[in-house]
Amino acid sequence: MVETRIVEFRILKNALVNCLTHLSISDKAVVAAITHPEEGILGFSLNNALNNAGDSECKLSASYVLIIGKEITDFPEIDPENWPVFYICCTEKFIISVSTLPPRYDKFLDVVLYQITDNNTTKSGTAIYGEHNSHAGSIILNPSSLGIESEKKIDDAQLALYR
Repeated sequence: MVETRIVEFRILKNALVNCLTHLSISDKAVVAAITHPEEGILGFSLNNALNNAGDSECKLSASYVLIIGKEITDFPEIDPENWPVFYICCTEKFIISVSTLPPRYDKFLDVVLYQITDNNTTKSGTAIYGEHNSHAGSIILNPSSLGIESEKKIDDAQLALYR
């Protein structure tokens, strides 16, 4: 098993809680980097999509943007080409855990995003730290690791990670 730290930064607590709450129509969201050819990563778009009751014609979707310099601070230089497919948890339990963290540095929480690779399995890990090293975390199995046979199987696999 190999654990790789992707990035560490600070985020406004209220912005993170609002983002996760907005995306909570599903249990996870994809974190996509918003990039500029000369300036690198400018922020993130967090996106999800959810089939509505098995109807392949209807999808619910939500998106939320977080900008470096506005909601995110202390973001290191990262080559946008190296940004991986990354998922973040949006379950009610995780949102409640994050919202109860006492902020550090006035209004901010520290965030660490990392990936865990074991054979052909990839997981997205998130650790969020508040004051006094209080923290909330999640590990989400990337759907591509499952071969994506059905969304139901992915949801069942996710539930096993939270028990």
